[in-house]
Amino acid sequence: MTDFFAYIPGCTVQIKSMIVRPGCVAELWYGFDYSGVKRTYEAGIHHNVGPVEDPNCGLMFGYTDNLCPPVSAKFSCAMTRLDCVPREEMRIVASCDFETEDTCAFTAEVGTVYADDVADFMDLDEELAQEYIKELGDIFAGDDWESELDWTEADVEWFYPGVEVIDMEVSSSDGRRRDVVQMVGV
Repeated sequence: MTDFFAYIPGCTVQIKSMIVRPGCVAELWYGFDYSGVKRTYEAGIHHNVGPVEDPNCGLMFGYTDNLCPPVSAKFSCAMTRLDCVPREEMRIVASCDFETEDTCAFTAEVGTVYADDVADFMDLDEELAQEYIKELGDIFAGDDWESELDWTEADVEWFYPGVEVIDMEVSSSDGRRRDVVQMVGV
């Protein structure tokens, strides 16, 4: 909470526009010490966040037009915490027929798909995105689950948001059909 307006006769501080991050709320009061008219702004871009008409403005600020600027504010956020139990699974990414070819080309995906609300936070701020990436890496590297892969050795890019499609090629001379599998953490 903050009082961001100090009364100076004939001078005002006005909030004209503001951005409220996803998961956050801005509460503005149009009187000192969280009194007077209160307006709550949810996540989004807000234009023309200006004064409100209040007959007490003359008493509080000496204004004759009864338009009070917001002078006290409370900003709060309830960000989504990563809460998951990791598990690994093998997924087939290509079926290759080495009876007719020595090589098999396919595409694979590298990266992480985050829940929409988490992705919204990550899109807003690079430092916040890095915190989520680190937190997910720590969850997978933790000791409290059975893992076939040493996730402490995982490439940090695996936990970046979004999915990168990469071209891969494998070869075999055994003349058999083979499935190419990829281990994924879910």
